[in-house]
Amino acid sequence: MRKKQYNYYRDQLLSFEEGEVEWKALGELCDYVDYRGKTPKKTTDGVFLVTAKNIRMGYIDYKTSQEFISLDDYDLVMRRGLPKIGDVLITTEAPCGFVAQVDREDIALAQRVIKYRSKSKFFLNSFLKHYLKGCQFQDKLQNAATGSTVKGIKGSKLHKLTIPIPPHAEQARIVAILDKFDTLTHSITEGLPREIALRQQQYAYYRDLLFSFPKPAPAAP
Repeated sequence: MRKKQYNYYRDQLLSFEEGEVEWKALGELCDYVDYRGKTPKKTTDGVFLVTAKNIRMGYIDYKTSQEFISLDDYDLVMRRGLPKIGDVLITTEAPCGFVAQVDREDIALAQRVIKYRSKSKFFLNSFLKHYLKGCQFQDKLQNAATGSTVKGIKGSKLHKLTIPIPPHAEQARIVAILDKFDTLTHSITEGLPREIALRQQQYAYYRDLLFSFPKPAPAAP
């Protein structure tokens, strides 16, 4: 229910009409890198390789899939551009349109991932992340995607999709609200997942207490 509530308010906050704010194409607003090409050789350890499987709606999941490349191959694999904290990632296929924000720089990025970075300090990467997650952009992306079984979108099409540019202060206000909602619904240390875990522990404690019966005293000789 909280996730539904979060999605509802996010889409309300991020709904802008043509003429209400300025709109620009993604490729005009941001520098970007399309990580396509030959699949790098995988190793058992080294630099963590972020693939489309690791990208969730808003964050990088480092546990779902764990793949690595050699440190010796890092410069070659990342020759198109290195990630920086705050960069926004979006998947172009399998799945299409999943979004995350880079939270550490010691990673490599795999195929089917495009990285965006705002060209201006007046356009926030965090606002871009939230907007790319919203239904207004996701609907636009799915309409531009192709494929019957597996949906995908080419970078050349993705870069042309337009993004609203509200005033910097309004971007910051929206980001602050949505970050709080995000923490509430997803954080395992502060939000509802932590509360659920604590309640489960509490339930288990009282359940075991209720079903702990003293052993009967031995019969008298």
